[in-house]
Amino acid sequence: MHELIRGLEQMLRVDDGHAPEAQSSDTLSASLGSAGSSYLDMDALAKTLPTPRGPQRLAPERRARIERARDVLRHFAEHEPERPAFVVLHSGMLEKAALPPTARLIEHPDALTAAVGLFDGLAAEAVDVFRAARVARLELESNYDAAHHDVALAQLDWRALTAEELRCLPPLVVCDTSERLRGVSFAAFSELLRSGRPVHVLIADRTSDIRPEESWEALASYHPSLGYLAIAHREDFVLQSTLALPERLAEGLRRMCRALRPSAAFVTVPAWHAPTPAWLQLAAAHEGRAAPCFRYDPDAGTSWADRFDLSDNPEPVRPWPERTIAYLDENGAEKSLPSAFTYAHAIALDPAYREHFRVIPTEAWHDEQVPIHGWLELDDNDRAQRLPYLWIVDDQNQLARAVMTREVAFACVDRMRAWHILQELAGTDNEYARRAADTATELVLAETQREREALEKAHTEELEKVRAQAATEAMEKLATVLLELDTSAMPTTPAARSAPSTAPPAEPAAESAAAEPAEPVEEEEEEVVSFDEPYIDSPLCSTCNDCLNINKEMFRYNANKQAYIADASAGTFEQLVLAAEKCPSRCIHPGKPREDDPTVTDDLLRRAARFR
Repeated sequence: MHELIRGLEQMLRVDDGHAPEAQSSDTLSASLGSAGSSYLDMDALAKTLPTPRGPQRLAPERRARIERARDVLRHFAEHEPERPAFVVLHSGMLEKAALPPTARLIEHPDALTAAVGLFDGLAAEAVDVFRAARVARLELESNYDAAHHDVALAQLDWRALTAEELRCLPPLVVCDTSERLRGVSFAAFSELLRSGRPVHVLIADRTSDIRPEESWEALASYHPSLGYLAIAHREDFVLQSTLALPERLAEGLRRMCRALRPSAAFVTVPAWHAPTPAWLQLAAAHEGRAAPCFRYDPDAGTSWADRFDLSDNPEPVRPWPERTIAYLDENGAEKSLPSAFTYAHAIALDPAYREHFRVIPTEAWHDEQVPIHGWLELDDNDRAQRLPYLWIVDDQNQLARAVMTREVAFACVDRMRAWHILQELAGTDNEYARRAADTATELVLAETQREREALEKAHTEELEKVRAQAATEAMEKLATVLLELDTSAMPTTPAARSAPSTAPPAEPAAESAAAEPAEPVEEEEEEVVSFDEPYIDSPLCSTCNDCLNINKEMFRYNANKQAYIADASAGTFEQLVLAAEKCPSRCIHPGKPREDDPTVTDDLLRRAARFR
């Protein structure tokens, strides 16, 4: 900036040197100072100086353009220390002491709308500065073409600024709450995201801060996901995180600050005045899928797989994370019970939802009661006939059941469906991918079956050909032997055949010829091809490591990093079936078990039949 200002001032001084008044006595006195005026006669010196020669003076419109650019750049440079490092707008939720002195805090009842106007004002000032900088560069390089550049520079706005120029504007941050955003502020929020203005919006989303009488209404409707709605704008950076993951939250905020596009960060914070500890609120909301974490970054790539990240969640490939409940049995022995941690578990820790749960005595337990995670896996008809409950630990550290209201149960259904949508967006448990894999598997199996049938047919034809050829050769040999026999020595009646032979010994050659047909002609044994052996359609293998994690001796990778069965006897039939069930490509076929396999059961055979 300062280099451009110096260059423009130098151009103006050179132009001033070619002006007629540049050789006047007053100009010479000003140039030489008071010491020069004491020893020289400025009037006489001005008359003796020759008329300057050289380039013509700048055209008036060009000089005016250079002076205007210099003045704009000089004004910006002089007031640059006064500009804030960043600007924070809010609707009354922040205090001045919470910000550094270099920041500017603005309170406005409609902070999102005010941010749009403030950005436009700052951008207009920046556009004037960068327009002057462009003029300065072109003039210093003597490349300014008024016919071409005047129109282009007049149409310059903030959208035409480079990334480096946009970073010179002070960042704008709007702080708001999810309650306001779901109400009066959502229209302004959506307009900001669609505008393309690089304004950062920071939204505090409390885990829960409602009264018990409000809990019924809170559970009665579908929960609107503000982060999901923000992603629908497509070209905005969206972060949904929690204070329970401070490092991941900080990394996401750093990436958001580097984004030169509208961005929104939804941060789950605890209800600070609630009786439940803040850390427990955050952990329960995160584990129970009430506050799932994700990041959508349009600058990360052109595909959705590059842009969307769901990895900051516990066990993201499962509907719910699994945790272990420690308890004492009726004999006082320590036991543990694996259990999914659902949305019902999360809100059960909030006193506002306490009336939605009721602990029932042991004698009231019956088979129609199912744990909530099992109830969620049922279809709608089966759900209507079952009662969901939570496993809890009572004051004696023993297991107890807490049944729940329908509102809580269906709120869990809503959160599970919302989580599954996020899973599909992240490519995890994606139904389209599963259907495509099943279709590909069916096509490969059909092609494999055709190849088997073709091989069997070719094998059968080859066997028939070999049999016919062997029979022909045997008949030819038999005919040759019979033709070479001495028929005069053979008996002519059946009785003679049973009588002892009185003929003289045959010649050695005749004996050899007669003995030759006595040797049995061995027919080629037909090769039996079995299709009950276990096998893997290796071209379908996606290299997921699931089968190798089960048994690395039985399953191995080939040169293409695709699995094959190296040694079926190195494992059990149960391991084969388990690997086939875990295989996402459905390319493992267990075949039939060995007779000496101790793991074979009727249930295992039924499970294996799906992969024949």
